[in-house]
Amino acid sequence: MAKICVIGTTSWGMTLAILLARRGTEVKLWARTEEEAEKLRSKGPDHHVMGNTAFPSSLSVTSSVKEAMSLRAPS
Repeated sequence: MAKICVIGTTSWGMTLAILLARRGTEVKLWARTEEEAEKLRSKGPDHHVMGNTAFPSSLSVTSSVKEAMSLRAPS
């Protein structure tokens, strides 16, 4: 499976990440802070920005640059 990292959780970043994940790509979406990452992991994207769109299971959110840029699974 292809792997990609999307830097930033703006509407464009989330849209790109969701579209890539829906096409079978493993996507890591990087958030600036752990608070933002946790909010996105628990609640998904803000429905005012992204409608009723949910994150596909192949999309994960992290605030760790090292994890986001890693091509290997975290140990």
